[in-house]
Amino acid sequence: MEQSQHAGPPILQNRFLRLEFLTQAGPRISALIPAGTTQNLFAKLDGFHWEGPYGPYSLLGGHRLWAAPEVPEVTYFPENSGGQFQLIADGIRLSREDHGKVHYERSIEIRLEADAPRLHLIHTLRNLSTQPLNVAPWTLTVLPPRSRVRIPLSSGVMNQNGFLPNRNIVFWPYADVSDPRLNLRNEFVEVNGDPLGDPFKIGVYTAQAWAAAEVKGWLLVKRFSHRDPNALLDLGSNVEVYANQRFVEFELLGELRPLQEGETVELTETWEVLPGKLEDLDENGTLSTKK
Repeated sequence: MEQSQHAGPPILQNRFLRLEFLTQAGPRISALIPAGTTQNLFAKLDGFHWEGPYGPYSLLGGHRLWAAPEVPEVTYFPENSGGQFQLIADGIRLSREDHGKVHYERSIEIRLEADAPRLHLIHTLRNLSTQPLNVAPWTLTVLPPRSRVRIPLSSGVMNQNGFLPNRNIVFWPYADVSDPRLNLRNEFVEVNGDPLGDPFKIGVYTAQAWAAAEVKGWLLVKRFSHRDPNALLDLGSNVEVYANQRFVEFELLGELRPLQEGETVELTETWEVLPGKLEDLDENGTLSTKK
């Protein structure tokens, strides 16, 4: 694994992947590029913004960390400036402090394995205020239109007698349950990012602890810690997908926790980037050897 810092943004790379980061904005991973290609698997959204409580919020694209639940005074801090970065062993730490209705720090530590198409991310929210802060880490990866996201559904029973439900799908108020982008099967839920007119969003709880996206012939497989659904926001969701005409967001939601001053909550993810299609993955999210 190589670290480099030139006049441009800092870079992590090995013989499989190249990652680029924003130095002033963020914390933000701006590019995820398979080696031997110029294809950034992330969408860039220059000019896409809305008015927030602290001024215009620019979405920027790439991979970011937000604080959930989605409350504008807590979540929509502008990120065009004020970001910090620090090179660490085998990786980089991105961070920023947000001052407003609340005072907290967001940080992402990224470590790229030396000889595998795999990276490890630790997303952390730290309360810097004397007031309690009740938040969950919420990670959002912005992908280009026509990307597909698949979330495996739980197949086992939730208690010994099998009387409790084991699958849920949560719809946002603007989502049409008959939207053609939604593909619902017994084994999985899938959203394809066809650029249709209306936005669409679902949340799912999966005990499988992985989900995957297909982006122009490449797979981004995310693995994450299993959480008690009772500790999750959005009616117990731990994976969410948002789609509109311009992009698809592949989102993970961590545990909701009350933080006193100096306390933290984390969401850890492992990413693998592989050539292929969603249909190539088995029930464990690994490339199937079946012909």
